[in-house]
Formats: sequence, structure tokens, C-alpha cells
Amino acid sequence: MKENGDKFEKEVSLYFHASYTPILISSKVLRHRSMGQVDVAFEKKGRVYIAECKSGKSRVGRWQLLRLQQASQFIGLILGRRVELIAIQQVAKLNDAEYPFRVCNIRELM
Repeated sequence: MKENGDKFEKEVSLYFHASYTPILISSKVLRHRSMGQVDVAFEKKGRVYIAECKSGKSRVGRWQLLRLQQASQFIGLILGRRVELIAIQQVAKLNDAEYPFRVCNIRELM
């Protein structure tokens, strides 16, 4: 299952980083501060988005959400921007025109 999740995270990263301004964040810096690792981060129309990628029926746990919120606050302070925490969930691809994911509020996956 981990391989599927890693593959999905890579696909999402490629899509959002090609479509919007990518923001690269060192996981080492975040881990050193006991914050959640960021799957994908990008800037769109002046707003920073931090996305947690979930494949299959994976959920976001309470502690994971807390660590991600801490990371988003830290990143917002560094960049001087408002940060929105979102979830990107893998869904079945129905045809070639549709993307195999949906973007939602992270709390929807708790």
C-alpha cells in the first residue's frame, strides 16, 4: 500500500507543481521541530496551500492533523502568507478527461 501512496503523492506533486508555483520545504527542518512532513506545497493567486495526499481509504489522524497545522503555521510565518491546509484524496479515474483525485478540506478525511 505504501508504494501506491508514494506513487500517488508523486503524481499529485507533478500535477500541482507544473500547474502552480511550487514551494519546497525541507522535511528535515520540519522533523527537527516535531512538525508534520508536508506532501505537497504550492502557491496559487497569492495563497499558500499545503496538501496532505491520501490514497485509498486512508484517513488523517488527530496527531497528524496537529503536526500539519503546526507546520502550516511555521511555513506561514516564514513566508509571511496565509496558509490553507487541504487534503488530496485519490479516487477512481472514470475517463481520460478526469483527474484521479479530489481536493477537499483536510477535516473531511478525519
